[in-house]
Amino acid sequence: LGIEYQIVGARPMFYPTRWARTHMVIIANIDGRQFLCDCGFGAFGIREPIALDQANQIIQQGYDKFRLLSDDNKNFTLQAFTGDEWASQYGFDLYPHEMVDFMPANFFNSKHPDTIFVQKLLVAMITPNGRKILLDGRLKRIEKGETTFEEYTKEEIPALLEREFGLAG
Repeated sequence: LGIEYQIVGARPMFYPTRWARTHMVIIANIDGRQFLCDCGFGAFGIREPIALDQANQIIQQGYDKFRLLSDDNKNFTLQAFTGDEWASQYGFDLYPHEMVDFMPANFFNSKHPDTIFVQKLLVAMITPNGRKILLDGRLKRIEKGETTFEEYTKEEIPALLEREFGLAG
């Protein structure tokens, strides 16, 4: 696309202890402004790019609300409003990384017993009016700001994955 960018490492912040920078985000430079781009954080990831110069403001994206906190315009924390509170999603700085820097992180996330990807079945999808999040047998639907839950057995999961997420096994 001809857009200047850099990849940076982000530190997930929903674990109970400090975590390594295992998440990759893109900082795109467009018309003299820097934008956080991220299409893969899952449950409460952003829907569209956020300009870094919008730090410390509430940013509405559809029915979702986000904040990009920064005291120095170099270190940032992305927060999402989860219905009743602001929850930190990840932190990052502007130090550029290379793809090879994420190889150990990818291996760690796919193998270490403390990661959510090893502990649980997790599937998340943004919808036009909200999100669907499957965590093990619990499907959380967020539609127009309203949240509902449905429980499924292990045997019902394959049909659910195909019906709700388009994932055929």
